[in-house]
Formats: sequence, structure tokens, C-alpha cells
Amino acid sequence: MGNVRGVEQRMKQTMKQTSVDGRGGESNEPPTQKPSILKRALFAAADVLAVITLVLAGMAWTIWSYGYDNSRNADGVLGDAVAGAPGNTLIGAPADAPWNVRADAAIVLDAAAWNCKPSPVLREPIEESIQLYRAGMVEALIFTGGIGTGDRCSDAEASREYALQQGIPPHKILLESKSRITEENLRNAMEVAQRSGFSRFYVVSDPLHMKWAMCVAENLEMDARPAPTSTSAHRSLRTKLPFLARETFYWAAYEISRFLPKQLR
Repeated sequence: MGNVRGVEQRMKQTMKQTSVDGRGGESNEPPTQKPSILKRALFAAADVLAVITLVLAGMAWTIWSYGYDNSRNADGVLGDAVAGAPGNTLIGAPADAPWNVRADAAIVLDAAAWNCKPSPVLREPIEESIQLYRAGMVEALIFTGGIGTGDRCSDAEASREYALQQGIPPHKILLESKSRITEENLRNAMEVAQRSGFSRFYVVSDPLHMKWAMCVAENLEMDARPAPTSTSAHRSLRTKLPFLARETFYWAAYEISRFLPKQLR
């Protein structure tokens, strides 16, 4: 009988020990702690940042690929094509080329003028618009841009003087001299054009500015096609990448602003 009690006590002691050291029964390990509020906030912020980075990267790629598509500029479309074709199309240009169709005017977006002379960034779009005019793709040129700080003349006036020097007739040039930003460039140019009976346009600008500009034109319900410059003042990655980053930021800000009340834009 004593042996039985002894065995029973040893079994109880073994079961108790097993429960304590974690080999059976309830574990003595501390319960798993949930991440603190700070950690969860950091994880959420990292997720949001990753999404924003992917979106901006996608927008940057869209800007680059859209602007540097050679089928959209004069060199890519004209080539050996024959200008002066009947109707509204250009002989030799691809049927689906963005500016295979003739337009009423080319709107040159403002860049900058220095001492009443176009800066290199502005000179490229002016040259592109002159190509469009000489190819018979547009009837007139519309230059945009107001007076910058410390300047004596508007960017539009500086563009006109340059075009006149290249042999463009004065009566083929229209000016919009009050705008300071892309949306104003296009909105005001459209008003100037409508007074001359123009309704179909090519929008001319640097390749890296083209996508954002066409988004603005679309939102203004313009009948417009892109005409990015064949060459750019931004020739190296050292100058292109900062410009690309700026254009990506501005385009994203513009798209966000469309959802804000007008008084907050």
C-alpha cells in the first residue's frame, strides 16, 4: 500500500514538473506581445511610402516614354513625307501618327525668355512650331507666356521676334501674354485662337513636359495633339533627371488638385 502511495506521489510530482517546464500542460513562456502603436504606425507609413514611390515611378516612366516617342515630333513624322497633300492629312505620314492631321494652329507653351530673347529651353519649341508651319501642318503659331520678374517684354513677345527673324509672316502669329503656368498657357491661348476661328491645335513643348501638358489640354476639352520637340535643351541625364523629377511632381500635384474644391486649388 505504501508503495502504491509512493508511486502515486511520484507521478503527481512528475506531472507538476512537466507543467512547469513546458513539456506538457500550460506553457510557462510569456504570451506573444502585439507590436506597439508606434511600430504599427511605422509599418503603415512604410507601406504608404512604397505605394507612392511606385505611383511616382510609373508616372515618371509615362512622361519619359510619351515625350520621347519619335512618332510624335516633326522629325519622326515628316521625314521624307510630302507636305501639301490634299485634305487634312500629310502624304507619307503614318495613318495613326499623332499629328498626321492638319491643325489650325500650333500652341507653343511658355518656357522662359532672357532679356527679350528665348532661352534654349524655349527656343526648341519655337523651332518645332516653325517646322509644323513650313510643313503646312498649321496655319498659324500661338506663342504664350507673360512677363517674368525683371524682364522688359513677355515670353510670348520674345518668341514672336524670334519667329519673325526666321521668316514667319507677322499675320501668322498670335500672342497670349498674360499666363504664367501651363494651364493658363492653354486656356488663354484657346481663347485667343477662338477669336480667329481656330479650334484644332498642336501643343508644342519639351518632351518631358508633353504628357502633363496634354493632360491639361484634355481636361480643358481642347481638340489638341502633342508635338514634343525633336531636340531638347536638356541633353544629358544630369539635366534630364532633375527636370523629369520636377515634371512628375507637378503632374501628380495637378491630378490631386483636380479633386479639391476650386477655392483650395
